[in-house]
Amino acid sequence: MDTLWLIANKMCFRKEQDEFKTYRDAYRWALRNLSSSKVQSLTVQKLEKAYHKAKSKGKVGIKNVSIPIMITNQMRMDLLTLGWSRDEMKHLTPKECWEIIGRGVPKKPSRERARNH
Repeated sequence: MDTLWLIANKMCFRKEQDEFKTYRDAYRWALRNLSSSKVQSLTVQKLEKAYHKAKSKGKVGIKNVSIPIMITNQMRMDLLTLGWSRDEMKHLTPKECWEIIGRGVPKKPSRERARNH
């Protein structure tokens, strides 16, 4: 799966930002906190393998990191998954979106939003 290495890459980035002690801790966090039908059969070993395979193909690395000049549909989907509303996204820059997605931390719902659910 092409998306496995993307998940692994995001978790590696977060580990390198000192959010986790080890890469495995980061991968374990992803397994517990990502909700998707694709993620249900996911294991730490599959993430490790996908990351190293992508790295060997040159998909992973600083040269491939760029901040989009606009908010893409994929970025919107990632933000929705993290709990951001479409209205909240209107006030974000592409760089802010990129940073939020890179952290991968779900947004805590506002009091107003919590009352509506």
